[in-house]
Amino acid sequence: MNILLIDIGSFIQPDIIYTLNKMNINCKNIKYSFPNGDTGKYHNEEFERLMRQELKESSYDAVFSTNLIPIIGKIAYESNLPYIAWSYDSPLNLSSHEYFDLPNTNVFLFDRTEAENFRKSGYDNFHHLPLAVNCERLSKISAEQRFQSDISFVGKLYSSTYPILRSEMDPYEQGYCDALITSQLNIYGSYFISNSLTPELINSINQAYNSRAGRLKNLSLTAAQLSYSMASHITHIERISLLNLLSSKYDVHLYTGEDITENELLSKKVRVYGTLSYSEEMPVVFKSSSINLCPALKATQSGIPLRALDIIGSASFILSNWQAELAENFMDGEEVVMYESMEDALEKADFYLKHSEIRQSIAQAGFRKASENFRYEDRISYMLQCSVGS
Repeated sequence: MNILLIDIGSFIQPDIIYTLNKMNINCKNIKYSFPNGDTGKYHNEEFERLMRQELKESSYDAVFSTNLIPIIGKIAYESNLPYIAWSYDSPLNLSSHEYFDLPNTNVFLFDRTEAENFRKSGYDNFHHLPLAVNCERLSKISAEQRFQSDISFVGKLYSSTYPILRSEMDPYEQGYCDALITSQLNIYGSYFISNSLTPELINSINQAYNSRAGRLKNLSLTAAQLSYSMASHITHIERISLLNLLSSKYDVHLYTGEDITENELLSKKVRVYGTLSYSEEMPVVFKSSSINLCPALKATQSGIPLRALDIIGSASFILSNWQAELAENFMDGEEVVMYESMEDALEKADFYLKHSEIRQSIAQAGFRKASENFRYEDRISYMLQCSVGS
């Protein structure tokens, strides 16, 4: 079997290539950087020439990418080839559903709730499939003194467009959206904002934008865009609150690629560092930290984020917000630890920092479970079976 891989700079691309080679499946990896925004993911003459030329010169049985790139499905369909898209982002956050329903396309989402919503909308080619982790690679990495800390968090603080979108809403719309955010902040395991943004509300917001001469006058906001913006804003508040709370008692390290020098909300007690390399430095941080925080993006409704599996697969201790699929696949308190409030996170951090043997036992148990149930070989075999039939 020959597979054409379109590499968009995916974190997991090296593990996918390694696994395909291990499975004796031939693959060719082509790197392509799509422009900012998603317009080029639907219509892109440069990419179309590149991919069509590749398909003309070589014979393939399927095309594969991490995350859904609609134009790949379109070109593969014209060449009568299956297209497999495995997303490690949730939600997809694409501007339209163009090319989503092509019969050659199978999309695999790690968030079950998101997959179910697409299927309810008539997209039978959308499937739920949890992500994977290469425990074999991660087991060869060791802790280092220079990364040692009580608690670490690797990730973004998510600066959001919500304050801008809010600024030109009418007072009622501002109050309504603010109330949704306040309510959602205190709820884990359920994201209700999407269902609360009615067509009438979105229409009213757009009318408010167009009635003013502000910077949003020509914006046609969708419910999905506002929902994602609000989810990012909630995640921003939650992550800063969590870091500030824990840093009041413990040595907390933040590793992020964002410029947060102007962020006045983040406590000065949080020790801030720059970006880590995904395959080499990040696992070292996990192994060198007593506790690894993993607060999921609020819009990820049920699934296990990639970062959670990165931590668990490194045989490191994870402290995550409650996620339905994490609770279904790992035993809370025995293989992972989850919190249900800020206060609960502080109490659990305090307990597990004082009990290193219990903490290490949980990390090892989670690693064993991930090694058995979250293998790349199993995930890739399933996707090929659904898409190619072998």
